Amino acid sequence: MINVCQRLARDFPAPTAEISGTERPITTWYVKAGRLQATPVLLFINSRSLMPIVIPGPSFLTVEPNLVFTEVLSLTLAGFQFPATKVKRYLNQVNANIALVPDVTTNFTLERVARECFRRLADFSGALMDEDNQQRLLENFTQVSVYLAKGIAEVVPQPPLMVLADAIMVEFRLPASMERPTAFRQRYAELEDLADIEPRTPACKAAQQRIAVVNNDLLAAFADFMKEEGVAEDQQETNTTVVSSYLNQYLLIPHPLTPVSDLTMAGDFLMNGPFATEKARAEGAVAAMREFGAFARQELWVASDQTLFDEGIANAEQVLAKRFKGTTGANQKQLDHLLTSIMQLTPEALGVAIQHLAPDLRQKLAQVVKDALAATDDDQDDQ
Repeated sequence: MINVCQRLARDFPAPTAEISGTERPITTWYVKAGRLQATPVLLFINSRSLMPIVIPGPSFLTVEPNLVFTEVLSLTLAGFQFPATKVKRYLNQVNANIALVPDVTTNFTLERVARECFRRLADFSGALMDEDNQQRLLENFTQVSVYLAKGIAEVVPQPPLMVLADAIMVEFRLPASMERPTAFRQRYAELEDLADIEPRTPACKAAQQRIAVVNNDLLAAFADFMKEEGVAEDQQETNTTVVSSYLNQYLLIPHPLTPVSDLTMAGDFLMNGPFATEKARAEGAVAAMREFGAFARQELWVASDQTLFDEGIANAEQVLAKRFKGTTGANQKQLDHLLTSIMQLTPEALGVAIQHLAPDLRQKLAQVVKDALAATDDDQDDQ
């Protein structure tokens, strides 16, 4: 839903809904008018994440502002490599309704974020409107939107863009159908409501344990499937390791999801999971998930579901191919140079940078350093 303040009513399509307390925060955006230096602009702020999106004011547009907003929001989300189907579903729900609201809302935090954004826009020194190419103009406003999101970190509890992306990933699930209710599909259907339990709570832990029981039965059936298909034993082991990581770690933590909760999540697992750091491991993981898809086509879902699953895999494969394109020893030299530059920082500056990392990243960094030092000690002992 797009909530438009009264003064902008004539610039948007006619309202299709009245504001209510039942709106879905992640799909609700508020629109306010302001200026970027002397240029009129529209500021859209998401109710849930407080993510700001800026577009040119109505006087610069030849189409309705909500259409331009959709384009800039799509560009902003592009870096997260969401499957096109998921982004389309989200944008359709955002644009499904338009409502009129007072110029000043009762949401104190949102109003505070709006004031901070307009303050930063007034001081912005870029020349965003000096662009004749429409696509580049949209990209300019995408960049200033991200700039604002980073700048308002002091007045919001969490990074707006990350909150928005995470909510789209988790809340806009594209589940498998119940068109063919196999035994496994029915077992997972009984667990679907667990996905909305608050993460990191005792109830969530109990839900994760229940789902893991079904996951392990599914893994056993997957092993039997691979034997029947004549998959080599070493490949069976690799496939089982990858799929087990997907089912019992990636999907279960922090939200207790199942393999039928969202068919596109396999793609995100391949792009951002534990096998995405090295080319060989990433390629092995893609092959494993394709094998799992062939198995799931028999045990979990139908052809239309398989198409959605394959879309996520294909999207991930393209992203990984670009990521590892031209990987050579030169990359190691660049990494060595980067590490040397980092270590030239003062201990205080380096300490502050580490403190700003998320807790899980700090733990990962500590483990990497520990393992590297242990390996170095072993080499010295051998000498």
